[in-house]
Amino acid sequence: MVADGDLHGNELVFQGQTLLVTGLNASANPTLQERVDDETTRTRAQLSTNAQGNVIVETENRAEGDYFLSGAGSSGTSSNTFEVIAQDLSVEFDEDEVDNEGDTNVDFDVESDLRSDYSLTITEADESLDAEDLEQIFGDLDASESDDNEVTTDADIEDGTYSANFSEINADDYEFEFEVVDTTASDTASITVNEGEEGDVSLGEQIVNENQGDVAEVTMEFDDDVDEGTLVIGDEEDVGYQGNVTVDADGEEEVTIRFNTYTAGMDGDASASDNNVVSIADADDSDAEITSFSQNEVREGDAILGTGDYDLSVAASGDAADTLENPDTLGTLVIEPRETTNQQIWTASSSTVDDILDADEDEQVDELTSQIENDAVTQTDSIAYDEDADEGDVVIHQFEASGLSGLLESTGEDDEAAQVTDLLDNGDGIDDDDSLDLRIRETESSASANAERKQLQGDALANAEFVLVSEETDQIFVAYNIEDTNVEEGEEYDARFRVQDERLLDISDDDREDYTTTELKNEFYQSVNAAFGVEEATFDFAQDPYNVTNAEGQVVEGTTNVAPGSEVTVRVRSDSGTSPSFIKTAEDVNVGADGSWNAEFDFSNQNVDDEFTITIRNTILDEDPEVDGMVVEQVDEPDDDDSTDDDSTDDDSTDDDSTDDDSTDDDSTDDDSTD
Repeated sequence: MVADGDLHGNELVFQGQTLLVTGLNASANPTLQERVDDETTRTRAQLSTNAQGNVIVETENRAEGDYFLSGAGSSGTSSNTFEVIAQDLSVEFDEDEVDNEGDTNVDFDVESDLRSDYSLTITEADESLDAEDLEQIFGDLDASESDDNEVTTDADIEDGTYSANFSEINADDYEFEFEVVDTTASDTASITVNEGEEGDVSLGEQIVNENQGDVAEVTMEFDDDVDEGTLVIGDEEDVGYQGNVTVDADGEEEVTIRFNTYTAGMDGDASASDNNVVSIADADDSDAEITSFSQNEVREGDAILGTGDYDLSVAASGDAADTLENPDTLGTLVIEPRETTNQQIWTASSSTVDDILDADEDEQVDELTSQIENDAVTQTDSIAYDEDADEGDVVIHQFEASGLSGLLESTGEDDEAAQVTDLLDNGDGIDDDDSLDLRIRETESSASANAERKQLQGDALANAEFVLVSEETDQIFVAYNIEDTNVEEGEEYDARFRVQDERLLDISDDDREDYTTTELKNEFYQSVNAAFGVEEATFDFAQDPYNVTNAEGQVVEGTTNVAPGSEVTVRVRSDSGTSPSFIKTAEDVNVGADGSWNAEFDFSNQNVDDEFTITIRNTILDEDPEVDGMVVEQVDEPDDDDSTDDDSTDDDSTDDDSTDDDSTDDDSTDDDSTD
């Protein structure tokens, strides 16, 4: 029964629907009247009511038109009718032919102008396909078996384009009959199924190397006519682990699967969409989808995947067992031992950090690398700070440790800073320690006698300028401005980064039995250290007083301990009594990698004995550094040439200093490694 009620008041009924009319007198026995025109009606059927006053009206054989019920208990009249109309239905395949191997999908359109939300019964005219075949073909309509050779869809079909899947359907000509379940509407659609050539799925790289705990990327390459493929990682019988990933490429030629070696085996049979083991790389830019994911394992306990070789099997199939038995391509995932190797301290100016942060989020590591190559970020063991101004340079810690990318992704956080923060406070280390630990502590020799040593990590992380992760180079960078901590000039600090995650360190049950908690930590925790001091920020001049000649190209220069890349303004201003007075300004003077700075001025219009003051402005210092100077007489021509040579030598010396600074960087790297 698809309708009930009084059926008076311009109701619409589709031909073929069976109507239940309620609210009539028990013995009314109304008649079904057809309205021919405003003055003419015809009796079409004598109806009988049951004891409850209900009557059934069949419309399958009723012509389209306006009808009403007449009789005791019915208020129908020739001006108060319901309309019977025939529902239209159109079903058409977009292609005349489709293959049963390779690209086996074809779109078809369903349209009914007068109605939406209806159910269809689907059969094949020759009954050569059973209900199971029909369920597969018309799965996009949520079709389910209703008879041996028949399927019925859910009652929510709307106009639209749907997909039919003829994978492994016998090659033949087929005519499908589509009938609306409760009306007379129907249509047929024909298609030819051909024997297709099964395409292949291959591997972009047959050997994939990754450290234990990291995220391995396995690229599946699909032939043009293949949309479905399965990747099997490992083999349960051979290595005790097997991950099964089925992918719908949806036209993508390449699909890269990210496989988290840290979480693999941890979640059991997680769903395709709700797991933290496999995902599609750059999913936002890909139409591909993981349609199925499962894990088989016979490993004991909840241990991380061991190091060693794991088979990679791929095939144009949706079945893991078939892929494992008959792969299109075989490869190997090599899981290598991980390690925690180094920490280095770098420094940079706030403006350099701003340049890094101005880059797109996925390009900030590249921008940091570029700033390092341009000597705007340099290795150091001292950070410049001015207590009076409470301003200083930026500290950048670089931690090098492989096998952390899977651990970071396991947090479920998208933001790298949030990932690191979560791992610093999650209780997944030994005896409820955290997975990672960062301690930046004042050295014992720096602290006052009997005073508690300062620790900076809380302020550093809370006020971090950035936390960047380079999965490619196994590096984490944490940057903070020294002024955002509670340091003082002259203090020394030791920074320790430690990996403590119990799963990542792969501690066995035997180890837990053999060692005490303290011994376990000493044996398995991995740490790297680096030290830095806090120095008073200074700017020095090459001369004091500073003499220049009354000529062009006069260079004012000096050195500083503030971060390379810092930009300052150098101003030369005549003293009172000097006539004519003058002001000369050089803006955006850059501090070099060796701490040198220089600015060039034209003094050719000044007089000998003119006095002036040189001031360095826009520094991190509370008071602008300055020095007195005087214009002196230009020397004789031969000496002038020598002076030019000297200036050239000075310039070369600056270049040499840059080279020396590179050497200093190298020495700093060695020192940090030793620490």
